[in-house]
Parts: sequence; structure tokens; C-alpha cells
Amino acid sequence: MTVNSLSPAYVVVDYHTAFAPHRMTLPTLAWHIDLVNPDGFFDTWDSTGRDGAVMVDAFTDLLLPLYDNTFVVDGYTIYNKPLPTDVPQPVYEHRYTAKVGTGTPTGWSEAVQKTYFMRTTAFGASKLVLLDAWTNNNFGKYYTVTSDEQDLLDEFMQPFNGWSGRDNAKPNALRALTITLNERLRREYHLI
Repeated sequence: MTVNSLSPAYVVVDYHTAFAPHRMTLPTLAWHIDLVNPDGFFDTWDSTGRDGAVMVDAFTDLLLPLYDNTFVVDGYTIYNKPLPTDVPQPVYEHRYTAKVGTGTPTGWSEAVQKTYFMRTTAFGASKLVLLDAWTNNNFGKYYTVTSDEQDLLDEFMQPFNGWSGRDNAKPNALRALTITLNERLRREYHLI
């Protein structure tokens, strides 16, 4: 597989905050059709395979403590893209009815971007980006995270999952967390 590719599959998580709708694109290992479950299953790093809905639900559940009740995970779509040159094909979509933030964070959140930078097992880069994320009044670069953030990262890096870096290697270790203002969102929200 090529570096910086969404091949062989990926998940797009749709969510919204009090300020705007957003999408999070997460590379995965291969997705396969399952004649029993329409959500299919993903290859995993430990070669056991994992039900598509179970894997995505476990990840999105761990987003909830990081946001307050103005955050809603609307749903997700799984895309298959076996080769880097293939056109992505949506293969499964799920909409949630009440997946709402449960945390009590503080500080500024409008137009804030939290980026969790990870190293993959092939020494590539992998990252998770959360938009309109709460700062707890801290901006900058950090090398430690809260226990709720660590739970999310642990789930993303588990060998029984199929989450991947764009280098098609397993996310393996947190390198840093940056908390910044997203300039595109600042313009969109008329903050500048």
C-alpha cells in the first residue's frame, strides 16, 4: 500500500457541535462483506477480525466523555477502497439517534482543534483530529493526556481493532497532543 492512502478501507464519522457539523476520516485495514451482519467486519492487527459496528461503536463511545452535551455523533459510513487508485465505494452506513457528549469540560471550544499525533509500527504518522474540542483553558503542545483521552487512544491502538495509519500500519504510540485554534473554522464562524 502507498503512504498517505485511505486504501484498503476507511470510516467517516459524522458529528456536530454547537457550532457546526464535522467529519472525521479514519483509515482502516480491509473491510469484508458478512452474510450475517450487514456492517461486515474489518481485518485486525491480531488477525481475529472485528465486526464493523462493534469496532466503530467502541471508538465513538469514547469520544463522548471528551465533549459536553452539545456534541452529537450523528453516524458513520464505511468505505471500501481496495487499491489506492480505486474509487471509494460506500458499503455500510449507520445513523445514531442519541449519541451525545457526556463530559463536563471547561474552557474555550469554538474553533478549537485537538490533534493527537501517533507513531505507527512502520514509523509513519497517524493522527486523530477533534474539532470544536474543549481546551480546559490550555493551548499548546503536550506529551501526556487525560484518562478519558488515553482510553480513546488505547481503543484506537488495540491490536484487536483494524484502525490504521495512512501508511497501512498499526497506530502504536502517542507522540504529542496539540491544542490550537483552527483558522478555517475561525473564518467560517466569523471570529476573524
